[in-house]
Amino acid sequence: MTAPIAFIAAGMLFGASHLISASINNEVLLLVGSIALALVLFTDASRINISLLRVNANLPARLLIIGLPLTIAVGAVIAALLFTNLTIWQAAIIGAVLAPTTRVWGKRS
Repeated sequence: MTAPIAFIAAGMLFGASHLISASINNEVLLLVGSIALALVLFTDASRINISLLRVNANLPARLLIIGLPLTIAVGAVIAALLFTNLTIWQAAIIGAVLAPTTRVWGKRS
């Protein structure tokens, strides 16, 4: 289980159990979400093996051109199935936000 999936599960749990009040300021939630995403992306970027990246220089291009759009689409479909009250655009936003935080095949290279 990756950290982003754990964050989503915790958010769903807290939201469903009403542990987090609806009166919390949206700006505070946006700030906390932005900081969490920045930390996840920074920690992933700091673990890049530069020598391995030089050997496989075309891998990032393939991941960005093929893998990222597919991951966003699958994430949008899953979000639409999980959260039935969302519009397709809101589900697409969830897919786009979570796509950069997923790992290829669940393991690090």
